[in-house]
Parts: sequence; C-alpha cells; structure tokens
Amino acid sequence: MVEAGLTDIMWLGRAVTYGQILTVTRPEYPAATLDVPETGIVTLTCLLARNTELPVLWHLRGLLRAGLTNEEVEACQQAIEACIEGLQEARDPTSKRTPRVADIKSDNEL
Repeated sequence: MVEAGLTDIMWLGRAVTYGQILTVTRPEYPAATLDVPETGIVTLTCLLARNTELPVLWHLRGLLRAGLTNEEVEACQQAIEACIEGLQEARDPTSKRTPRVADIKSDNEL
C-alpha cells in the first residue's frame, strides 16, 4: 500500500532506480548517465524532502549495498538535509508559489 501523496515517489523509484537496470541499451539509446549510487542519492533526496520514513530507510540500506560506506551515506544525508532546511528558511512566506520553467522569458533574464 502506498502512503498518501507518494505516487510521484513510486514513479521515481520505478522509472529511475529500477528503470536504469531494466532499460534496453543500444547505440541509439545510450545507457543512463548516473550509476547506481548516484541514482540512489537522487532518490534519497526526494524521499528526505517528503519526509518518508520507511522509503528513506530502504534507500539508505540500498546505498550501503551499492558500495558506499556508512560515513559517505551519512555525509550525503547531512548535506541533503542542510539543503532542505536552507530552502525552508529561505522561502518567503508571502510567496504564493515557486517559479516554474514557464516563467522564464529568455536566457538573458536570468
């Protein structure tokens, strides 16, 4: 059973984490650019941002199984949590929404 509101995380898990293993690779379809540990860190970032307890535990264990040390996984988790905390502190409470790609009018505006 999927926790409420976690369908996007299910998609990420299927499409990214397992998709890179099950994806057909041919010259016209190059292999994934991220290796298994890198993909695990991206997935962990999303799970930590959503504060999902069991999936975070599963992916922490997965990173250890992928060859990262306890210290490397802990350092990644601390960095991710610091970024999440920084974003929460920086968010303007009067802001109605986060900017979207459609809000960019040209490259020169950035």
